[in-house]
Amino acid sequence: MKQEFPHITHCLTHQRPEDQTSMLGLVCVECKHRLYAAPPSGNRRSFWESQPAAYSLDRRPCFVYTLMWDDFRIRSLHAAESSVDARSPLHAENSESSPPNLF
Repeated sequence: MKQEFPHITHCLTHQRPEDQTSMLGLVCVECKHRLYAAPPSGNRRSFWESQPAAYSLDRRPCFVYTLMWDDFRIRSLHAAESSVDARSPLHAENSESSPPNLF
């Protein structure tokens, strides 16, 4: 029986696991505080960075997904097995239970 591990992303800004729920989805505890205490301003943009930021132990590339506003940025390192970020607008369109886009 194959054991499944959760695909927890890692905040590169604060070097913490993204395990806190927010209106955007999972974020680290410090990003969550920032989102609620001083919400970012401007349009939200999101994209995958084109170069691998790290490699798994079996040498598979790990990429970074970025959420960016005019005054705030969340950079998340994804495990090599993950190819979708739940906070992506494309993922939200395909998901019936997606969180509301408040920004």
